[in-house]
Amino acid sequence: MRWASKTRWWLAGLALWAGLVGSAAVAQAAAVQFRLMVGTTDPYYGYIRLPAGIVQVWRHGQVYRTVGIRQGFTTLNLDNTGTWLLDIVANEFDTRHFRLTFGTNGNFQATNVDERNQVLGVGRNADGSYFFHYMGRGVFILDPSDAGGPILGPFMDRYHVEPAYPVTWGASENQNGLTYTREFTFADPLVAMPGMIVRWTYPNATVRTYFYVIPAERYVAGGLFWSSQFFRLDTANGLVWRLERYFPASFIRALPTGVHVMSYQLQDHPSGARSNIRRESITVTR
Repeated sequence: MRWASKTRWWLAGLALWAGLVGSAAVAQAAAVQFRLMVGTTDPYYGYIRLPAGIVQVWRHGQVYRTVGIRQGFTTLNLDNTGTWLLDIVANEFDTRHFRLTFGTNGNFQATNVDERNQVLGVGRNADGSYFFHYMGRGVFILDPSDAGGPILGPFMDRYHVEPAYPVTWGASENQNGLTYTREFTFADPLVAMPGMIVRWTYPNATVRTYFYVIPAERYVAGGLFWSSQFFRLDTANGLVWRLERYFPASFIRALPTGVHVMSYQLQDHPSGARSNIRRESITVTR
């Protein structure tokens, strides 16, 4: 598997953080809801939720509504027609500008107006609301975590943050097996070392859930192995959570062909508070 170019990762990779690309389908209705987590990035602390701010919602050239950002969270209720402009305003950074454009079929696209209308990643929260992802110039907008829970940043390799492009496991993996490593920047307000929940959704919608503590390493029946660790890099925001798994060839050959979705989420102990979610798709072929 080859990583994408390391230049301007925060623009190139946002469309795949969410597991969706470019636009999201919204059922035809009078209104849709967006739930977002907003904050700033810091080289040492990683991700810090915005204490307070506002979202100015523009429609037809005038401010339609002003919505508060409180402790890093905001909820927007919008009609699913036409175009909406969102200004994210806070003392901590220059105002950021975004556009939500709805099509006649209810689909929408999110773009970053400040970066030549760069298309952003979008997706759906567990409660049915929607989100878009942005990270750049010291600011992040993500799907919401639990209040007070950890914040999970993007996929990365040892020295650079990377977009999570779709992965294919094919003939080589079927024959040789695979050591599969995932690293994420993260922050935890409790200054704790949260565990990692991984949900593996198979093509037939079967879901298997795994929980990994940190730091640790384990051998699993069938020749599987996993290890976890954390560390700090000068090139990353905050700490890095690293999960390495070895899947033997026999395990990969037994997987059904098709698209598998892997989701990653941190969980604090003993509070149980959970982070936002990172997702990737893995296509298994023969």
